[in-house]
Amino acid sequence: MLYSGMMPSGPFSVTDVPLYSSGDVTMTVTGDDGREQTQVFPLSVMAGQLSPGQHEFSVAAGIPDDDSDLEGGVFAASYGYGLDGLTLRTGGVFNQDWQGASAGAVLGLGYLGALSADGAYATAKYRDGSRSGNKVKLAWSKQLALTNTGLRVSWSHQSEEYEDMSSFNPAETWLQQNQGRRTRDEWNAGISQPVGGLFSLSASGWQRSYYPASTTGSYRYADDNGKETGVTGTLSTQIKSVSLSLGWSGSRNMNGENTWSASASVSVPFTLFERKYSSSTTVSTGKDGGTGVSTGLSGALNDRFSYGLGGGRDSDGG
Repeated sequence: MLYSGMMPSGPFSVTDVPLYSSGDVTMTVTGDDGREQTQVFPLSVMAGQLSPGQHEFSVAAGIPDDDSDLEGGVFAASYGYGLDGLTLRTGGVFNQDWQGASAGAVLGLGYLGALSADGAYATAKYRDGSRSGNKVKLAWSKQLALTNTGLRVSWSHQSEEYEDMSSFNPAETWLQQNQGRRTRDEWNAGISQPVGGLFSLSASGWQRSYYPASTTGSYRYADDNGKETGVTGTLSTQIKSVSLSLGWSGSRNMNGENTWSASASVSVPFTLFERKYSSSTTVSTGKDGGTGVSTGLSGALNDRFSYGLGGGRDSDGG
C-alpha cells in the first residue's frame, strides 16, 4: 500500500505519495456509507522523479582505482527537489584535473508519459592546456496501461571537446587524447514487457555516430562518417525473494565487424543479526572466450544510509 488517509468530502488530491516505478496505481475510496469506488491510474515514472516537496541529497568522495589515469581524490555532490509534476536536479564532480557540473529536469506528462532533459559541462586539464565541452540529453518514457508495456526513447549529443571523467588521461595532450573516436550523437530505444507475472522481457537498440578522428599519427579511421549499432536483451524473473537474470548484447562497428557478450546473475537477500543484506553474483562471457565472475554484498545501516562491497575477475583473469 502506497497511501492511506482520511479525505474531506468533495474533490480531493493526493500529492505526497512517493512512486519509484511505472505501472498501474489502484485507488479505492470508501464513502461515509461504506460503499467503495475503485479507479486505476496508469502512471509513467521516469528514473529521477521526486514527489512534490521531496528532497534528495547525496555526497560521495573517493580515490581512483589502479585502472584509472586520474590522480588525486574525487568528490561528488548532487541535489534534487520535487515540484508538482516537475523534478529539478543539479550536481557536480571535482578532481584536480577534471571538473564537471550538471543540471536536469524531469517533467510528468500524465497519460503521455514523462520527459527529461539533462545538460552537463566539463573542463579537462590536459598536459598542453585545458579544454571544455558540453553534453545534452533528452529522454521520453511511457507505460501502456492495457498491456503494462514500457517504452523509452532517448537522444544525446556532445561537443567534440567534451571529455568524460572515465576516459580522461591528464598525462596526455589534447591531440593524443583526440586520436580515438569521439561520440557525437547517440540514439537509444527500448521496450519492456512482463509476461503473465512469471518473468519480464526487455530489449533495446542503439546507434552512435562520431566526430572525424584526428589525422595525426596512424589512428585515422577509413570511414570517419560511419555509425555503430547494437542491441541488448534481458530476461529476468523472481522466485520467492531470489532474483535471476539472463542478458545478451551484440554490436556491429562501421567496418561490419560483430561482437557479442552474455551474462547470468543471481541476487539473494538474507538477514543476519536482525539486519537485511543482499548478495549478488554475475558470470559473463563473450565472443573472445573466457569467463568473468563478479560478486557483491550490500546492506543498509538505516533508512538513510546504505553501503556496498564488490570484487571479481574479468574474462582475462584480471
